[in-house]
Amino acid sequence: MLLISVDGLHALDLSNFVATHPDSTLAELSRHGVTYSNNSTSSPSDSFPGLASLVTGGSPVTTGLWYDDTYNRALSPGGGLNPKFLVRNPNNGCKTILPHEYLRVNTIFEVVKAGGGRTASADARHDVHTALLLSLPSLEHAVVKSAVSNQQVAPTIVKALGLDPNDLDAVRKEQIAPLPFLFKGKFDNRASEF
Repeated sequence: MLLISVDGLHALDLSNFVATHPDSTLAELSRHGVTYSNNSTSSPSDSFPGLASLVTGGSPVTTGLWYDDTYNRALSPGGGLNPKFLVRNPNNGCKTILPHEYLRVNTIFEVVKAGGGRTASADARHDVHTALLLSLPSLEHAVVKSAVSNQQVAPTIVKALGLDPNDLDAVRKEQIAPLPFLFKGKFDNRASEF
């Protein structure tokens, strides 16, 4: 399974690109995929919390990630990713806090690894009508106009891999459902607009 997140790519941008570049990889993926044309990122959100919602199923309230430049008044200020300048926790001997230590919940990477799989990752601002395309060779093209959220991506990926979406802490806490119109048996093969 491949998750591609493109900062600033809206559903209309994806649709226009596919229409004008029918031989592109995105067009090929679209021909075997479901496009969610009314998708939005978690809210409030920016690049970092938006990505977190994709891989955890959680909103900033649950994940603990609110903005790219996270500021927590209980911590001493830092600056950049140089360990000398990272924020420090004064209640823990001024130990530096690494970016991944802000995350309060597990991710699809941890759930997949616990299920015996392997993962890799290589990162969007809060927006509505962001492009969301799920492509599998077994799917026929469809466009889903129902409102969906990036938070639904994580449970969808986990379920598609045959694992339990409720193994994701944020999915369980926020009761996030997988994306609609995909699962019926294994995958729902309906080709039309919803």
